[in-house]
Amino acid sequence: MSTLRYISDSQRTSAGCSQRWFLSYGLGLVRPAKDKKPYLGILWSQIMHRLRDRYDDETLDDVLAWIDRAEKEHLDSRGQHFLTGVEETAEAFGEARRLLKRYVRYWKDRPNLGTVIFSERRLDSAVLTANGHPSTKTGWLGYLDKLVEINGDLWVVDHKSTSIPIADWREKNQDKPQGLTYAWLVRRAFPGRRVRGIIFDVAYTNQPRPWTSFEKINTGKRLRKPQGIPHTTADQWGRAIIKNGFGFHDTDKLDKGTGVTEAGFYITVGKALRRRDERNFWFHRIEIPITDENLARAERELYLEGTRIRLMRERVAPLRAKIKQKHEEGNPSGMAQAVSELCHKHGAEYPRNPSMCHQFNRKCDYASLCKHWSPEAAGRYVYKTYREDRNGDGATDTNEPDDAGNVVADSDGDDATEAPGTRTE
Repeated sequence: MSTLRYISDSQRTSAGCSQRWFLSYGLGLVRPAKDKKPYLGILWSQIMHRLRDRYDDETLDDVLAWIDRAEKEHLDSRGQHFLTGVEETAEAFGEARRLLKRYVRYWKDRPNLGTVIFSERRLDSAVLTANGHPSTKTGWLGYLDKLVEINGDLWVVDHKSTSIPIADWREKNQDKPQGLTYAWLVRRAFPGRRVRGIIFDVAYTNQPRPWTSFEKINTGKRLRKPQGIPHTTADQWGRAIIKNGFGFHDTDKLDKGTGVTEAGFYITVGKALRRRDERNFWFHRIEIPITDENLARAERELYLEGTRIRLMRERVAPLRAKIKQKHEEGNPSGMAQAVSELCHKHGAEYPRNPSMCHQFNRKCDYASLCKHWSPEAAGRYVYKTYREDRNGDGATDTNEPDDAGNVVADSDGDDATEAPGTRTE
């Protein structure tokens, strides 16, 4: 068994609120799978893995067929417990299909990501101590979506989906340390190769309005004017004009013999939409170059953070062992009582961080137990085995929510969602 205790970015993120870390990684508690929704982020990570940066019709059909199978497995695995979530499941998988089709159309005639070195792979390494030697106690691990080579240099690719505009997502997320962690792991795995930077392949999940949603005014001679630039594409805007019989061939041309009034409005909106479509509004591959100085700082931070979190885990190991014992005894009520007692005895040693209660655009999964350390609140959670209990790597077997609020499978947070067909840590 490895003597290294591996830390992941999910633990670093969770440790931002020590109470949440205590409940999740400290005691090993998660919400039952039947309570989980099929977050789009999990699906999108897996979809990108199966798409393999190919945009032909055959590959698209294969990935759509996988989505169909995953949806059926997701529903079947939850049985009667999940009947109340059928509509949410259909919505998530339907959104994944629509987003995939738009993604393929957008990138089909554009440059690809480069030569793929690998896709969906775990990398790990011992952190380096202050004198540059590998630690004998602390390691760091991460799951990379993709590694590509462009002009001889290596680039880390991180696929992201977001419900906020991409420009806002970039402002909030491009400088977070996870990308540098991945780059550092790549440099350790490929000594002598230059790691040039990170590419965030971001997809905006807020679907454009379809042409059918634009209404004609009562006179039937023009479309009802939207407030500002409508949330749609130039193509859908043009189709709305043509399908309503106004005689437009596209959004830049107007058959002025039709007698349609306010022609300038249609043309202006069409041109504005075309410009927006071409300016990475719906999809964007954001390149973030990195320097040796960036990696040197990340290396030092990983050592200090990894050591801090390792010591925290060693401190709570006896507590987690008590919860694990109750779990293995098959005694849910006894486990809930033990959790409650440990929270009352040790919980205050891990103070709450109110700024993280809604960090992922939704209430923290541990909010009820954080508020009331009662057996009733604890009974809503189950024990999740640390992989160190099986093979020594010290990671929980979870999928995590990313910083934009979506759940993905690459360890950005502390949610422990599982979905059929998705990879777990």
